[in-house]
Amino acid sequence: MLKPQSGVVLLLMALMLLIASATFALARLPISSGYYPLDEENALANAKIHLLAYLIGHEAGDYRLPFPDRNGDPQGYDGRADCVTVNLTAEHRLGRYPWLGDVDPGGCQNRSLGIEFYDPAGEPIWYAVAEALLEHNDCQNRACRWLSLLNERGELISDRIAFLLISAGKVVTGQDRSAAAPNASAFLDVYQWGGQVESNADFDEVFIQAGVTEGFNDRLEFVTVDELPAIVQAALLQ
Repeated sequence: MLKPQSGVVLLLMALMLLIASATFALARLPISSGYYPLDEENALANAKIHLLAYLIGHEAGDYRLPFPDRNGDPQGYDGRADCVTVNLTAEHRLGRYPWLGDVDPGGCQNRSLGIEFYDPAGEPIWYAVAEALLEHNDCQNRACRWLSLLNERGELISDRIAFLLISAGKVVTGQDRSAAAPNASAFLDVYQWGGQVESNADFDEVFIQAGVTEGFNDRLEFVTVDELPAIVQAALLQ
């Protein structure tokens, strides 16, 4: 569901007021260090903490998140945020966790997140982000929507998700990861129920969370836009 532009602007303005007094909180969040592969829960939780720290301490003080690392550039999956400054589409908002960051004087100022996280299958964590929270967006000129998440019955969990992390897990039926830089569909799964189908790799900004089956083993972690003010406020109190 599309959200009115005025709501996005008011929300971001309110969050900016908090962040103006919270830039010091980046260093005070419980950031881990080291090399991980971890179980899904800890890999996703640690990646979420690092993204929240990035968001709170963004250099411009304007509450932004990095672009994902996609396979569309010549380097493929290189750990860097693939900044896009014009003609953004949903394809630009889903990729791998951009742990190396990227500094482009003519585009985005995406600093490093510091650590690459792997799930138990040895796969990097995947990352989707709402357009309104990217350094470059077109939400001033049109209504931008947040990400949405369904449960295994197709019921809406939330349509106000700011960012979402996915552990891809082992290969399931129909996936082939042998290419140098496979597409998202080689990692993120499709779930079927009651004659309906939803894919976590189809760039429609709608994701599904379900139990593990032979053809589905994606594990997800997310933060809604409504949770963000409380998270920032809690960081101030650390």
